[in-house]
Amino acid sequence: MKNKLPLFLTIAISLVLLMITYSFWGQLHTLLLPVSGNGFYTAPPLEKTFVNHVLFSIATGLMPLIVYWTWKYAPVTGKQKRIGTVLVILLSITLTIIFHRYQVTGMINHTLNPALQAGIPLSQVHFEKYLLSGFVAGVIISWFLLRETKYQSAVRETGTAT
Repeated sequence: MKNKLPLFLTIAISLVLLMITYSFWGQLHTLLLPVSGNGFYTAPPLEKTFVNHVLFSIATGLMPLIVYWTWKYAPVTGKQKRIGTVLVILLSITLTIIFHRYQVTGMINHTLNPALQAGIPLSQVHFEKYLLSGFVAGVIISWFLLRETKYQSAVRETGTAT
């Protein structure tokens, strides 16, 4: 039962994140997307908005499960390395969000006439894809930098380097 407890907690955290991001999707978009000049965002048709909404929620909800599986199958052992994995992933997501904000701000400033109010369709912003790509990059970096190699495992088991 002890081995199943972390998986159960991870699934619970994933479900809570999925529900929170699904419920507050509009507020999260407002918080994370830049506002510049007279530009504003226009909502695409309902079916496209729903797909973006669900994709964002699922991507956010799956993150704790994928981190757990990275810890298990890489394997990433030790509390410090696991915390490092989470920090690398969060840093990677943060960098992609910053890059995305910079890119959208540039799109607003360079393509819109400052004298006019014009809208940018949310379907062209692709925030969900940037969030997911930052997460995947963080997992890959963590996998290669923080996993326990066969050599490290052998040293830990025998206590001596060969």
